[in-house]
Amino acid sequence: MVLVRIDSVRHNTENQPPAFLPGQVADRNRRRENPWSQATSKSASKINNVIVATPSARISCFEAGVDSDLPALVLLPGLCCSAQQLLTAVLPLAEKTKLVAVDWRGHGKSSAPRDSSSKDLAKMWTSLSRPNPFLGKSSAPRDCSIKDLAQDVMAVIRQRLQGSRLVVMGHSMGVRVMWHMWGAFKHELVDVLDGVAVIDQTPSPSTGKTSNGATDHAHAMFKNDSQEIRLGKQQMVAVFERLWGAADSGFANSRSEFSDWLQFASQCNPTAVCSLHWDALTSDYTHVMQSLNKRTLIMVGDSTLAANSISQRYAAAIPPQGAHFALFPGGRHCLHRQPEQLPKLNSLVEQLLDGSLDLNSSPGCLGGSIQRLSMSVLADRTHNLNHKVNNTALQKQAAPLVVDYSTPIHGLNSFAPPQSYLPAVASVSAYSRMPQSARLRV
Repeated sequence: MVLVRIDSVRHNTENQPPAFLPGQVADRNRRRENPWSQATSKSASKINNVIVATPSARISCFEAGVDSDLPALVLLPGLCCSAQQLLTAVLPLAEKTKLVAVDWRGHGKSSAPRDSSSKDLAKMWTSLSRPNPFLGKSSAPRDCSIKDLAQDVMAVIRQRLQGSRLVVMGHSMGVRVMWHMWGAFKHELVDVLDGVAVIDQTPSPSTGKTSNGATDHAHAMFKNDSQEIRLGKQQMVAVFERLWGAADSGFANSRSEFSDWLQFASQCNPTAVCSLHWDALTSDYTHVMQSLNKRTLIMVGDSTLAANSISQRYAAAIPPQGAHFALFPGGRHCLHRQPEQLPKLNSLVEQLLDGSLDLNSSPGCLGGSIQRLSMSVLADRTHNLNHKVNNTALQKQAAPLVVDYSTPIHGLNSFAPPQSYLPAVASVSAYSRMPQSARLRV
């Protein structure tokens, strides 16, 4: 049985970024002159908090918007990110369609399930080479996985969006949840999913489930991070500070913005965060991405984490049917928390919703503004990758993979970039082993 509770949430629109791009001012003014449109806008911008109780968890969601002929927009935040904040960023779209954002287990009001058995915990802690501190206790916080989150989102869709066409937008780890949904529930989604929007995420893992030996320093580093997160909220916050707290880390636009993010993140359940952090870092969704034959929008800031590897990481992350790739000048990892970026972001998502979004990229070939990246952002290694089809140093790091990116792809020839922009032949795993870029998985 599923129980639903709905609460109203007050939303302050004083600091809301403009809903329209330059050139759309006249249309905005016409709407303001229409009393009916004004009332509709006020109703659409109202945010409701919905608690969906399932047999395994209580999931907190935020809803806004109106029923329309456009697909509903499902919003999936990153690890330790607020669903309400993500919804607020795209609230102008509530005038067009219905918006639903989901808080993860152990985040906000979503419960972190407790388990009467310690078997799952013992297994997790054994994999991390740590004694199980919960062994022998009758009740302990239970680990959760990307699989659990995907099931939670599907439960929300079945209860709150039954019969609706869908577009799913994920940020960071939320994209990995979306990919898991497609892999596990394709039979339910294939006829209702119109498109997906990706904010700063690629499908390859950061490290393996197990170590490759003493020289596998990346695995040891990520494993240590997860272990520290699990020790408690104080230790979890210390890890966040170390990884993303610096103003120039590429995570947030400023130190004050990071502190604002941390207010929500610091209240998340460390056990849930630890297990989700490790699952996100070690899961490979490349095969799922390759099978996702839906219209795809990919958005990333040119000042995000590991900005110097944007071109090679995302050239290898375009689905077979192509995508629209959008680079945001000055954008950080938490792109949706930058008010100056939201008009462009909302405009692109609206085009995805109404079906007018064009494709500009194919596998191995990024279109859009990627070709205009300045050398101050893309370091020499990335510059060389963009202009040399063979890069010996990178190929030595990568597992052998033969890909002919120059082969024309049906339906994409009209926007294929020149041959000079084709990346080096290398596997996605070579890029996922870069410690900085690996931080993007969560």
